[in-house]
Amino acid sequence: MKRLLAVAALAALSSCGGDSSGPKDPYELNAGVYALQTVNTETLPATLITFDDGSRADITSGSATLRSDHSYTQTLVAKSYSSTGALTDTQSASENGTYTLVGTQITFTLDDNSFSYSGAVDRGTLSYTESGISLTFHK
Repeated sequence: MKRLLAVAALAALSSCGGDSSGPKDPYELNAGVYALQTVNTETLPATLITFDDGSRADITSGSATLRSDHSYTQTLVAKSYSSTGALTDTQSASENGTYTLVGTQITFTLDDNSFSYSGAVDRGTLSYTESGISLTFHK
């Protein structure tokens, strides 16, 4: 009986340690699609700028895709509104490049190497601030 309990206890303990067969590579762990949640801590749609005449530009959606091969794609969608609130324009902008990870720090570099910027990725949250605009994405 003691031996049976010892075997059962050992089996229970070995199953508590989590799945050790999962990916260990940080690029594999962080790979996936992240949806834009906030811009400057404001939930979407978030006003990016309001002009003197009352017209404004909002970021309405976005995503960042991190791939395990160190490549990424990011897309943001912005809408412009007149001072009366009428939609006047919708634009989508995308960028592609590579990224590197050091701990939770992530550095993005555009494909043409013309620009790079850094942020953090940890536990399914990706965030960075560029040109005074803070973006937060969730996996």
